[in-house]
Amino acid sequence: MKEAYAAGHIYIVHAVGNSQIGPRLQSLKNAPGMSGLKYLAVVRDAEKDAHGAKQSVRSAFRKADFCVVPQDPGKWYAPRPDELDQHEDWDDLSTGYLLFPTCDDRPVPGTLEDLALQTIADEKRNAYLDAARRYLGAVQVERGLEKYTEPHKNLLYAYLSGTNDAKGCKIGEAARAKIFDWDSPLYGHMKEFFGQALA
Repeated sequence: MKEAYAAGHIYIVHAVGNSQIGPRLQSLKNAPGMSGLKYLAVVRDAEKDAHGAKQSVRSAFRKADFCVVPQDPGKWYAPRPDELDQHEDWDDLSTGYLLFPTCDDRPVPGTLEDLALQTIADEKRNAYLDAARRYLGAVQVERGLEKYTEPHKNLLYAYLSGTNDAKGCKIGEAARAKIFDWDSPLYGHMKEFFGQALA
């Protein structure tokens, strides 16, 4: 499990895959010092089934027995008065979740990589991505592949390999190398969501 603090306000736990979100939530609930938590969010890819991703996150919160099960993505949910007595340690906890790539209340199939591809900070982005697609298509034919299992990742990393500043980078490293445009309106919902928690 990877953990980090950012600015003393955000506690990040890497769940190592969507299937581990439930167990991570359960372990968080029983972790020392976590009872004073004010906001708890899950962030994951919608993958191929946005509705299924919503159901999965809600189920994880429900099984972990937090007092609030967030219903729709992109919103914070606070406990109702009738829920408080049953969960005294979590009276002030609001829960929520985001689904990539939209991070709003109208999720669509996709991933973090899909969002990243849309926000590459390069005026020739589309031309370079088209070139990366042609490269991947040629390699697919040469290898005799029926399809790429994660084409969004193939495309992003093919693009990154064609740069000097981010070749070989993971997505977080590419972000620190300023490959993506953080002022893009596509990040607006995510900023607003976490801004409410940090206000």
